Amino acid sequence: MGIRDLDRIDKIGTDKETGHVVLTIVDKSDWTDEMQHLYDLQEKINVYLSYIESGEMYSDFPEYNGCEIDILLCSQYEIPLKGLGFLHKVAEVVRNAGYHLKCMEWDPEGEENWKVIF
Repeated sequence: MGIRDLDRIDKIGTDKETGHVVLTIVDKSDWTDEMQHLYDLQEKINVYLSYIESGEMYSDFPEYNGCEIDILLCSQYEIPLKGLGFLHKVAEVVRNAGYHLKCMEWDPEGEENWKVIF
């Protein structure tokens, strides 16, 4: 599981509050090599979009047909400014495709530990 594992969707389920299908990317990689990290994220997001747009998700989960779809990135490490800029651009592309990209990062000092980025 993680952004370099392009052979699978890390997690999939539904948000009980919104009813949206949520495909979660679990990002446990640090940002030491920002360019590689950005490339890996782009590839992983493309895998998720392909999974949806090819119809494979609906074959695996026919009950999700017609549902709104969120792709949720959960980053174990703080996302640097370059990464945030990239993700905002990707969010626009994902939105134009009819889906939503949401990002969270781990906050070890936070009350609930996950901080919503957007």
